[in-house]
Amino acid sequence: MNIKLIAFAIIGLLVSSCSNTKSVLEVTTFKTKSLNNISVFNKLDAEVETNFTAKQPGFIKRQSGINENGEYVVLVYWESLENAKASMEKFMTDPSVAKYASMIDGVSMKMSRYHIEDDFNAAHSNFV
Repeated sequence: MNIKLIAFAIIGLLVSSCSNTKSVLEVTTFKTKSLNNISVFNKLDAEVETNFTAKQPGFIKRQSGINENGEYVVLVYWESLENAKASMEKFMTDPSVAKYASMIDGVSMKMSRYHIEDDFNAAHSNFV
């Protein structure tokens, strides 16, 4: 199944922004199509963070990890739901992330966004 279609379907199901929301936490989980390319995928993940996600309007912080079953999680803090949506729409068409996106098993991808009403203040935290 096409990852673009899945991502747009997920975006369409998301709750609209609350007026008092201070920031948004975007949580995406997925598996890669092959566990044989984990080192390549990890390198691309770091490049996507530096060269794409961190440059998007409203970006606050991004962190990713993998569990013992090969499932990835990507946590991204955004200033607003609109920033998060705009970034995902651009991600789906940006050629600089095409190789990374092509390695994701679209069927396994799940995304949720959470409204955070407190100021983001984890600057000195080891975990965000």
